[in-house]
Amino acid sequence: MFNATFIEICQFAMSVFAQRVLLLQGFSTRFVEEFTGSSQLDVPLVSAGAAPVAKGVLDYDHATIIDSDDHATVSVLIDQHMVNGIAFSMDDLRGVSKGYVDSVLQAKIALKMNGMADTVLQYVFGKVVAASFPGEFVVDPAAYTQKTVAIHAAALRELNFPLPGTIGVLGKDYYTALISDPSVASGVQAGLISFTNNGATMTNKDALPLSQARLPAGIGGFYAARDALAVGMQPQITLPNGMSLPPGVELETIVDPASGVVMNAYKWFNPNSGKWIINFICNFGAKACNPAALQRLKTPA
Repeated sequence: MFNATFIEICQFAMSVFAQRVLLLQGFSTRFVEEFTGSSQLDVPLVSAGAAPVAKGVLDYDHATIIDSDDHATVSVLIDQHMVNGIAFSMDDLRGVSKGYVDSVLQAKIALKMNGMADTVLQYVFGKVVAASFPGEFVVDPAAYTQKTVAIHAAALRELNFPLPGTIGVLGKDYYTALISDPSVASGVQAGLISFTNNGATMTNKDALPLSQARLPAGIGGFYAARDALAVGMQPQITLPNGMSLPPGVELETIVDPASGVVMNAYKWFNPNSGKWIINFICNFGAKACNPAALQRLKTPA
């Protein structure tokens, strides 16, 4: 079992990682705290639910409007294993033992966790291809303005996308053009547009949260409802009963209490370097699901 010093480090690492992958909450997700015994994870698809459902008084009385039995699930292969680690000297750990993670150590951990989270997001966003999601809005990035967002929001409603309930993820070119639009500054002053510090997220008056993210080559941006993509995470395989880790090696499962994001941490001491090592491991998978639940942003040919 990790002692308090290493628990502090792991909790800080998870806080950085979970914040960085917060965009995953815009899709259908299932993050489990224990290995399920299979490399496949059934992820409930959160349907757009655009069409109203007729329910009687009895249904309301028995609170069956949202019923887990009604959810479709999709099997996601947990075949991605992202690993990043950090070494700690005794000097590094002295501050942690006093109840805090000092700023230098924080910077080292944040660098590792941001890189790990970016790799996870790149893989998930890489599922956004024309073969899986044929719908597209053709727009020159230089012409992407607040007015464009309003036009797209209206078009998404016509396509039965839920607003709120749909997110926009913009590559650098589209996002740069948008925040350069003078009407965006006016909207901020009028309280119609607000920014948060979560990955440069902008929420506009059209109830369409827009986030800037580094996207794989060929993907300029997209709008997605939650059933467009399914993402699963689960810890490493647990040891069978009666088996133990080698002496000096410890394993912990770390869970973000807010989002459920999960990863493992392996800790051991390297006598050659005189340092403790922690490897953080995220096991996950993603799958393209409803082709009608995502519209790509495409640059004109």
